[in-house]
Amino acid sequence: LGLASARALERHSAVIWPGHGIVAVGRNAASALDLIELTEKAALIALSLGSRLGPKTGLSPAQQKSIRKAFGLE
Repeated sequence: LGLASARALERHSAVIWPGHGIVAVGRNAASALDLIELTEKAALIALSLGSRLGPKTGLSPAQQKSIRKAFGLE
């Protein structure tokens, strides 16, 4: 799990492991915690909307970057 997290964090700022939790990196602990809270809220919204969203495509890398920038995480 540790090696897989390290590999995923080379490309992403956060990783969700079902049954384990979220791992995030940021400029400092506060920005990493902000990203964890943002990720958790987004996951809760996606789960609550369920199939009403249509096919599960996720956010594009550009959309993810835009969100991180808007929250000062980049």
